[in-house]
Amino acid sequence: MQNESAGFLRLTEIVNDRHGPGLIRASRSFWYQRIDEGRAPPPLKLGPRASAWRGRDIRDLINWIDSHGEWPPRWPLPEGGSE
Repeated sequence: MQNESAGFLRLTEIVNDRHGPGLIRASRSFWYQRIDEGRAPPPLKLGPRASAWRGRDIRDLINWIDSHGEWPPRWPLPEGGSE
């Protein structure tokens, strides 16, 4: 993850959109649906019109999806994290 050292990722870095491919193969609407369902990490508000996600949360989510072949049943991840 390119901005992992900074600690935060913007939506355009996470999902596929008009700016190019993201880390997770999902549309914006699918991503927000997973957040509403409680299956993806919610954003952190940086200001009135800016949100970001913790890099470690996105990394854990990607590891979960890679190892389980599906989205987690809830967020935060079940006991055991990304194992």
